[in-house]
Amino acid sequence: MSKAPRIAIAGGGLAGLAAAAALAKFGFAAEVFEAAPSLGEIGAGVNVSPQAIRALRAIGLGESVAAAANIASGVLTRDMHSGAPLDYRDHASVERRFGAPLCTFHRADLLDALARGVDRRRLHLDHRLIAVVEGAASVELRFANGVKHDAELVLAADGIHSQVRRALYGDDHPAFTGQMVWRALIAGASLPADILEPSGHIQWLGPGRHFFAYYLRDRDVVNIVTQQDTEQWVEEGWSIPGDVEEMRASFPDPEPRLKALLDTVTRCSQWGLFTRPLTGNWGRGRI
Repeated sequence: MSKAPRIAIAGGGLAGLAAAAALAKFGFAAEVFEAAPSLGEIGAGVNVSPQAIRALRAIGLGESVAAAANIASGVLTRDMHSGAPLDYRDHASVERRFGAPLCTFHRADLLDALARGVDRRRLHLDHRLIAVVEGAASVELRFANGVKHDAELVLAADGIHSQVRRALYGDDHPAFTGQMVWRALIAGASLPADILEPSGHIQWLGPGRHFFAYYLRDRDVVNIVTQQDTEQWVEEGWSIPGDVEEMRASFPDPEPRLKALLDTVTRCSQWGLFTRPLTGNWGRGRI
């Protein structure tokens, strides 16, 4: 019987842990290297499609994922200024149609659910990748803490500032799209229940912008994510601190429910949306 290849995964976020759990399901052990010192409250809300839920069930994570999920029953869209209902997307038929529901998660909860499919002894935190050295029979990963790791196959899941992508293709010079995002999390108990009625998932639309708010962790947390056009360049990232007053000013003349929601925000983050040139493929050799 041939020996299983030595596999390394650069990045222990959602993609890296999902890949490691899937490999483990089929008998392939992978070492996962994550730059962060811990798996914790990083990020905010994540929407997961029925197709992805079915894939997670197939690799044995159905119960742990279901325990962390909110099932999205539908999305009500309102006019940002008048509050008038514009559209309602009923998700009641999603599970019947696709065999799984559309789910929302706090990213940390989904990360924990995925980690249940990974041998924790193979999860190496506080390993920031700084170099990738390709050889004929293996790939060497070098980390900022001085560790070097040799693998026969490397999967890159190291995010928007990927060191692996840079090693393969060089700097990619992302282009700012002229759009930016605000994000915030607030305690569900701090918000009057009628603001997010009837489904707990509301979108407000206005000129050149939209605003989503929905519950996570049952109704313990409200996730806010927005998108808007802007002429001001905004840095690329996932957790860049933002100014709450500037966030509120981005949504002038809001209808009362939206204003109450904005008034509840005490901390926020912001970042720009960027595009990157497409590469001819998604790997090279053993990567």
